[in-house]
Amino acid sequence: MLIDGISVDILSDIITNIIRGPLIGFTQRICNEYSIRMEEEVESGPVWSLQNKSWENDFTELPVAQGNKLILVPKSIVRLNADYNVSTYYRHYILERLKEEEKERNSSLVEIIKSGKNKGQKKVYKKDLMDKYGKQHKAVSIEQTNRFPDVLKKYKEDHSDPTPALNHRQIADAEGTEPPDWQALLSAVTKLEPGKQNAYKYEDAIVALMNAIFYPVLVDPETQTPLHDGLKRVDITYTNNAFSGFFEWLDRRFKAPYVFFECKNFGSEIGNPEIDQLAMRFSKQRGTFGILVCRKIEDREKMVKRCQAVAKDQHGFIICLDDDDLVQLVDEVKVAFPQMHEFPMLRSMFKPLVF
Repeated sequence: MLIDGISVDILSDIITNIIRGPLIGFTQRICNEYSIRMEEEVESGPVWSLQNKSWENDFTELPVAQGNKLILVPKSIVRLNADYNVSTYYRHYILERLKEEEKERNSSLVEIIKSGKNKGQKKVYKKDLMDKYGKQHKAVSIEQTNRFPDVLKKYKEDHSDPTPALNHRQIADAEGTEPPDWQALLSAVTKLEPGKQNAYKYEDAIVALMNAIFYPVLVDPETQTPLHDGLKRVDITYTNNAFSGFFEWLDRRFKAPYVFFECKNFGSEIGNPEIDQLAMRFSKQRGTFGILVCRKIEDREKMVKRCQAVAKDQHGFIICLDDDDLVQLVDEVKVAFPQMHEFPMLRSMFKPLVF
């Protein structure tokens, strides 16, 4: 922000180079998960080695399009603008500090308000400040920050929290694409015939629907996550990226850095074994909340009691959703689109688990 010749584009290139190694690993995982073809012996480009404290170049597997290698980036870390903005810093921090200095010196830029509720107070206009000190945001900011380092400290304190991930609408607008087709995603789930033969198709359809419903609150989905050295697996694992709403409250109150989903395309009612299976995936480190998705809950009262028993025994918190619940969830999301944080249906289902 305060270095000559360094712009947002250059900063983006620098960051991408530094995290190239993790991005290559992410790219390979996504390609394997979605059966995207990769080529072998593709030059990785410079990768920073934390162990050797040096840049290393190697050959690896990567997707290639039109002769160019591709490296994928999780959309949860993509931003349209940098968190630190020199224009904002200049207008709302540097100029404000210069304004106070001019008032203290009672300089020629100071005017006295002659009427209204602020009558008699000193006033300095930003236009006059820019005429005196210059309109080049970065140059003036660098010069004045050297004089007033406390201003930069205050700006950094005010902007210490990371900005939220881009929502569906922002991504669609930036890419020139359409937002999620809720009905198509929902139909892909509900039109599948229950039964073991469609188990994998059901899981894929649930992943696509959940990705759309819960992003950017739950991000970076990973399917068939191995636990306990591969002895157990979780159908879908999400990272809890909530800054507000139900999932932020859940993590703060009950510990949910990750949220787990199990998908059951059964033609019959699920029971205690399926509930216990999900509960056994919880831990204090991974999180204590999960959602079990199934086709039909015949006895909802009994299902709630099963989940209450898990909570009462301090094994974690489980919510069960069937096709009808997914329809309601999609309706809620469509009303709240593109800002989806509260999820009132989930909150109402969670409440009986703690009361």
